[in-house]
Amino acid sequence: MAFVNERLTAGQRMDFKNRQIKNPISGNVACPRCRTIDTGKGMCLWHLGNLGRDDFNDHAFLFEWKGNEYVVIMEYSDPEPNSNLIKWSISKYETEFNGKEDFAGDFKDALITFAIDGSNLQRNETIVDVDFRKVLK
Repeated sequence: MAFVNERLTAGQRMDFKNRQIKNPISGNVACPRCRTIDTGKGMCLWHLGNLGRDDFNDHAFLFEWKGNEYVVIMEYSDPEPNSNLIKWSISKYETEFNGKEDFAGDFKDALITFAIDGSNLQRNETIVDVDFRKVLK
C-alpha cells in the first residue's frame, strides 16, 4: 500500500493531542488535522506545525517508522510561484537529520504525498521536490 492523506476525526485529533507531542521549537502541543499514512507498512507522517512568525516556512514533522518516532524540521519553498512545483529541504534548524538515515526514503515518499498541507485538494496538481542536502545559509 502507498501513503495517503487522511483527515482526522475529532476523536483521532484528541487522541494525538493527549500524547502531548510538542513542536520542538515552540513547545506548543501539536494537534494536527490530517496525517499521511501507509497502513500496510505501519508508517505515519504528522505535521507538528511551523516554527512561528519569523520562521513560517520551517515546519516540524513527526515520522513514525518501524516502531520509532523521528522529528525532522523541513523548510517549505515555492521556487517557481507560477508553477505547481513546491520544495521541501532540510531546515537550517535541523541538527540531527542528514537524509542518509534508514527511514529517509520512506520519509521522502511521505512528504511527497503530504505535499503542501496534508489534504487531498492539491495532491494530484502539485509537483513535490524533496532535497535532503544541507544548505548553509
